[in-house]
Amino acid sequence: MALTEKGKRAGKTTRAQYQIYLDELQTNNFFRESKFDASDPDILKRTWEELSVKLNASGGPIREVAGWKRVFTDWRSQVRGKARKIKCAMVETGNAGDPPKSLTDLEERLLEITGKVVVDGMSGVPEIGLEVIVPSDEEREVPDEDGKQSVAKDKENIPSCSSQNTQKHEPPTKKRRTLTGTLRDMMSQPLEDKNILKQISTDLRKLRKIEAAKLKLRAMELEIQYPDYTFVVESSDSE
Repeated sequence: MALTEKGKRAGKTTRAQYQIYLDELQTNNFFRESKFDASDPDILKRTWEELSVKLNASGGPIREVAGWKRVFTDWRSQVRGKARKIKCAMVETGNAGDPPKSLTDLEERLLEITGKVVVDGMSGVPEIGLEVIVPSDEEREVPDEDGKQSVAKDKENIPSCSSQNTQKHEPPTKKRRTLTGTLRDMMSQPLEDKNILKQISTDLRKLRKIEAAKLKLRAMELEIQYPDYTFVVESSDSE
């Protein structure tokens, strides 16, 4: 029986359902990292379908696959934001406000499984060449300390430690030599031989094709990881 949008929002995700989701994250590497397996391209889709069956049979609310994806995507985003607030409060000096609430055991386990990099990473910065299309605002449920749900808005402002000049910047590491660097070296030399110009033109075309292929692959990976978003690769000017 198909579920209506109202029906899917009526129930609150239970603690047991969050634990089922975390168990799948911990034991399934492809699911945890949203990896694309060329030998089994439907592995992520099949995993979500099987996970939805387990979640719906656990005694809590019943949702379709898209509904469960939305619930857990929102939850992971909310936990990352909460962890960043706590980190900022710890590094600040002279903070007069009340300290943010500590993480619950479920939230701690989520960060332990997915890695602390999700807290320290630069969120909200789009990939070069990718246009991020954000869906319209809607209320999303997030869990509180008791495993119950509360309502949060998509546009909730989450402070960043970097905005308060408290984040330390490490010196940039040495980058490996790239095709772009090779072209730069060639162009700095006297261009007396026409073969050099032809080689530069050929390398530039190769570089554009390589970058375009990388962007398309990255867009496919992001759409698998974030099904509620659409990532559009900007096309380059034709030659």
